[in-house]
Amino acid sequence: MTDADTDRGESRKPTRPSRHAVIMRGLVAPFFGILAVASIVLGCLNATVWKPSSEIRAQARVAGARYIATDPKVLTLVDEQAELKVTGPSSSQEVCIALGSPKDVAGWTAGKDYVRITGLQDWASLSTHEAHDRSQAKGVKGQDVAFKDSDMWTRVRCGKGSARMNTTSADADRVALIYLGKNANTSSSARVSLHWVRHSLPDFATPFYFVGALFVVLTVLSASVFAMPPHKRRKRELVSTATPVQEEVSIKDAVTGSLYSLKEAASLAAPGKSAHMVHRHGRVDAGGDTPFGTPAATGPVVHDPGNRNLPAEQSQELDLSALGIQDQETAAPEPEGVGEETTLISQNEFDEYLARLAAEETESADDGAEEGGQQ
Repeated sequence: MTDADTDRGESRKPTRPSRHAVIMRGLVAPFFGILAVASIVLGCLNATVWKPSSEIRAQARVAGARYIATDPKVLTLVDEQAELKVTGPSSSQEVCIALGSPKDVAGWTAGKDYVRITGLQDWASLSTHEAHDRSQAKGVKGQDVAFKDSDMWTRVRCGKGSARMNTTSADADRVALIYLGKNANTSSSARVSLHWVRHSLPDFATPFYFVGALFVVLTVLSASVFAMPPHKRRKRELVSTATPVQEEVSIKDAVTGSLYSLKEAASLAAPGKSAHMVHRHGRVDAGGDTPFGTPAATGPVVHDPGNRNLPAEQSQELDLSALGIQDQETAAPEPEGVGEETTLISQNEFDEYLARLAAEETESADDGAEEGGQQ
């Protein structure tokens, strides 16, 4: 085996992963994967086995009083609809449940001992509290009106040994007063229960599903992107962010070029333009072609001095000269010196040019006058 074959075999061997990749793929990614599985399992348990019950039934045993009253908002503590049930100490004794305002209930129980139901002790039992009212009811002597016949209540339900009443959201500001009968003694006890059916249950499973999805994403990233070497990630980011730079023509250059093209076309299309002025300003190039790409006519050129419009030619020459100076100033870079002129010709050369132009115009006028006199 030659050295070239040995080098070729070594180059074909797979490269060993870096320490960073081993840590991300061997420790971090499995850790996030275990957390993802645990979150999903907890979410499933909260949606099935640990799902809150829709029915809540709480009860309490009360002894030593003939009246039992609920505190405000106890009837709608879990849901707007509730079922209140009371079972008396004796099956032959009449038991009544009445709904009324807190003020009417307090007036009826004035001077009497009663038991208050204050709320839930847990999800299966009610909390109670004994109340002792020593005040005396004014204008009431004895038991003049029966409990179920009083006009202080909005609704009354009575029964032998037990009574039952359903409440709705319209009874949210009402309280319940339970009467166990005249023969209720302190040794016997009654049982009071409240039953609610919850229409909207708390959702504990969705947060676990959301957290599990986040851990799944972190697991995938830890095993792929986060495990790559840093220089490869930076190279990929530079390639993705690189964009070609496009050069644009400035508005000033575009407008100047358009105006220059329009002035050239207007000067070529002007009537009375002599061939001498066209040749003077470079309208016909050295190859003999016109600016529009057509071959120039061959043969001698006849000059007619009487067909020249000297003022128009002079104004066009001045316009073209000024336009050429402006284009040169726009295209040429700004010199480093301060206060230096950037024109193509000096002032003296421009004055000599005007003097020659005036002399040519004078000679042309004299020639025209002589030809007219000879005729």
